[in-house]
Amino acid sequence: MDPKIIWSSETWDGDLSFLPPDLQHDDDLMTAVLISLFTDRRALPDDPLPDGVSIWRGVEGDAVPVLSGRRGWWADPTLDALPDGRADWIGSRLWLLSREKWTAAVAERLRLYAEEALAWLIDDGVADRVTVAVARGPFQVIQLYVEILRTGGAVFTGRFDWAWSDLFKLQQ
Repeated sequence: MDPKIIWSSETWDGDLSFLPPDLQHDDDLMTAVLISLFTDRRALPDDPLPDGVSIWRGVEGDAVPVLSGRRGWWADPTLDALPDGRADWIGSRLWLLSREKWTAAVAERLRLYAEEALAWLIDDGVADRVTVAVARGPFQVIQLYVEILRTGGAVFTGRFDWAWSDLFKLQQ
């Protein structure tokens, strides 16, 4: 069981849920899906970074690389690769799209990045299938639909437009 994260649509953040004197725990997939989708996975070396994100710190001639420009969990590079050679990293690359305009290509990247973030559920035997769909809702809200067929037959469904509406608006 995982510590339970409660998402607040009023403050646009998640927090651990306490039931004194301990953390509440969660055995459904909501916490795992929230962490997988809404924490930043390290950008790949060939991923273009959003405008305003630099991988350099300092002045010209004295600049040094900054690992945080590509974001991600600090320990990701230390993890062993999966048997097929893919990186076994935490989070998603959805943050790379934060300055993109809405196009069919961006919608497809959203879907692919979300599927990539949730692929560990299949790799670890938690799920048999993960399906992601993306739509553009009213007021430039991105709607992310996730359906997970758990091993054993139970189905988890999540709609994540509420997490995107002010946190991650795409420009028109």
